[in-house]
Amino acid sequence: MAKSLIEKPPFKFEYQLYNTQDNLEYLQKYRDVDKKGRYLYWDKFKYRVDKGDDVKRAWWATKFVRFSKSKPIDYRDKSGDIFIFCIPDTLQAKLYKISHLASQGIVPYNSIKKHYLISSLMMEEAISSSQLEGVSTTRKVANFIHPIIKAIILHFMIAYEHPFADGNGRTARAIFYWYMLKSGYDYFEYVSISKLLKKAPKQYGLSFLYSEIDNNDLTYFIDYQLDIILRAIDELLSYLEEKSREFQELNIVLDNSSIGNSLNFIEKDILKKAIKHPARIFTAKEIANSYNKSLNSARKYLNQLVELKVLAIIKNGRTKEYIALSDILEKLKR
Repeated sequence: MAKSLIEKPPFKFEYQLYNTQDNLEYLQKYRDVDKKGRYLYWDKFKYRVDKGDDVKRAWWATKFVRFSKSKPIDYRDKSGDIFIFCIPDTLQAKLYKISHLASQGIVPYNSIKKHYLISSLMMEEAISSSQLEGVSTTRKVANFIHPIIKAIILHFMIAYEHPFADGNGRTARAIFYWYMLKSGYDYFEYVSISKLLKKAPKQYGLSFLYSEIDNNDLTYFIDYQLDIILRAIDELLSYLEEKSREFQELNIVLDNSSIGNSLNFIEKDILKKAIKHPARIFTAKEIANSYNKSLNSARKYLNQLVELKVLAIIKNGRTKEYIALSDILEKLKR
């Protein structure tokens, strides 16, 4: 998306552009965010100024508040101007929620929920990030840059520098994940932001351009990324809820069957997939990779299910494969 397609603000902000004393009413009325808590860029802001107010003065007052709250970072654009950001109350609330989930433990260890994550969400993030590339917490933050903010700024910096001929977006997001994990946000191993960014590439691009065009204000990009993170967390929680429910339903069936007590978690999970997708093919390599187990262990799980007559062995050249039978549920209910 070209910068020329984005309407620029009417001026580059300077405190002395208007007389402060003569515009106290505007300074008291217009804050860093609008009445709904949104950090608006000029193209949307200009339509939300109160009737009768001077739009440019209202924008100046808003920028006055934003600059008063802003923090510079040790990073400059190609013209030598510094980048800045600020954290309005609405962003503080988003940071708190993300941090609170980390301290609360969104993915408990040794739980059904964590086991379900291992086999699919990390692959989903890698695929979505690759596809996207083809498409072109508290008040302490006032004294230091919150690690989540740092991770988002690192994301922006790599994308802005564009150091590679290809893969800059993937690299930027990989560094974001690295910094989040390094900062103790372990559950981000399972949070997929690329899938959501891929759904709305225009908004992703606008968040970059707004920050570049409007006095290097990174708040636009930070705000958008925090919204994406929160949506990704909501999707993760929904996923966990669904998978937990599916597993509990399978457990009920197994408890009433003759084989229920003979299966471990991984065997039950393979069985669930087999029930859901009759004729699905499993291989020892796939199971080993999905559950982080050795090939020997993977073969043991699959052979156990063959013995219980829920999978059958077929040969594909020299490779032994395992196919899900079509009457598994009927067998379990006998």
